[in-house]
Amino acid sequence: MINVSKERFHFDDEEDVVIQTPKKKAEKKPTPKEMGIKPSNKSKKKIKTRYIVLGIVAVLVLALGIYLYSALKDEGAIYGDRCEGLVTVQKSVLDDTVNEAKSKHSSIASMNIETACKQFKVDIEFTNGTSVKTAEEISKDVVKILDSKGGQSAYEGSNYTELLNKHNGVKQYEVNLYLTGGNDTDFPMYGTKQAGKDDIAFTLASVKDQETTNKAKATEQ
Repeated sequence: MINVSKERFHFDDEEDVVIQTPKKKAEKKPTPKEMGIKPSNKSKKKIKTRYIVLGIVAVLVLALGIYLYSALKDEGAIYGDRCEGLVTVQKSVLDDTVNEAKSKHSSIASMNIETACKQFKVDIEFTNGTSVKTAEEISKDVVKILDSKGGQSAYEGSNYTELLNKHNGVKQYEVNLYLTGGNDTDFPMYGTKQAGKDDIAFTLASVKDQETTNKAKATEQ
């Protein structure tokens, strides 16, 4: 119901007339939407972005945890079952091999041997003037010395012991050689003796078959 105020006007020749003037309604303020102002989504976007970042971090942490668990279980073996069944090789075996090889071959300037799961990694640096042919012969002898120092039983049909063949039906170590030095353009050289095979395959730096060279380099990684 509209409230009205009453005002009187008086004319000399007319009776009093009452004019009713309706009161104005209170003006309704326009909403932001009516004014064309869109509500801000910045705060919502910030919250959404924060949850996305937290989700990514959580996934990365979980993945890292799974990797570390797999890598460190069973005394930190990262090679899975490939390393099971290998005969134990003491560090003294490696040191004795280096000492005997260096005393026997004056062309060896420096030498290092280490194990990585099922392989021996042998790095030999030769003195200047050493030919690739001499390097091949010396590295073959180094493999024989290493095999003899391992103290394993002879393996039927092979020039090497069980250390470089099989032991209790499990294939043992292969040998990867990285030969540097000398003044021949064929250096560096790569040599590989696979477990169960007597032959040592050599790859020269100048080899035409680059694919073979790349495979040999991969064994050093």
